[in-house]
Amino acid sequence: GTFEHQDKLDYAALFHDMVLTDDKLIQIHSQEQLEAASLSKEDKDLVNNHALLASQLIAKAPNAPYEVDIIIKQHHGSKNGSGFPVSVAGDLNRLAALFHVAHVYVENLLKDSKDPTRKEHQDMIFDMDERYEENVFKNLIKTLGWMLLEKN
Repeated sequence: GTFEHQDKLDYAALFHDMVLTDDKLIQIHSQEQLEAASLSKEDKDLVNNHALLASQLIAKAPNAPYEVDIIIKQHHGSKNGSGFPVSVAGDLNRLAALFHVAHVYVENLLKDSKDPTRKEHQDMIFDMDERYEENVFKNLIKTLGWMLLEKN
C-alpha cells in the first residue's frame, strides 16, 4: 500500500488495545475466552468494548491519521466496535479488514510453541480461508498465504 496506508496500520497496531491495561485482558480474543475468564463485570465490559473505547480516544488525537479510528473500532470484525463476532462483517473498512486478518494471523503466531491450538502457516491459512466467506477476506488471506510462503 501507500505510505498513508502504512501509517494508518502502524497507528492501529500501536493503539488498538490501549484501554486494556492488564495482560490477562489483552490475551482475550474471542467471546468464548471472555465468557470463560474470571473477570468482574467491569472488566468484561471493558474487554467487550475496548475497540470502541480505543477508537473514541484516538479520534480525539490531533495527529492521528484519517480513518485510523475506524480501523481500531473494527479490528475484531464488528462494525460498531463491540464484542467478538462469530461472523465478521463483509463490509468493514478495507484497511480494517486487512488489519483484522493480520491480527488473527499474528494472534496465532504469538501462541507458545507448545500450545496445541497453535497452527503452522499453511494450516492457519486454510483455517482462515474456511472461517471467512466474504471475498474481501478470501483475497487478503490468499495474499498473506502466498506472501509469507515466498519468503520462506
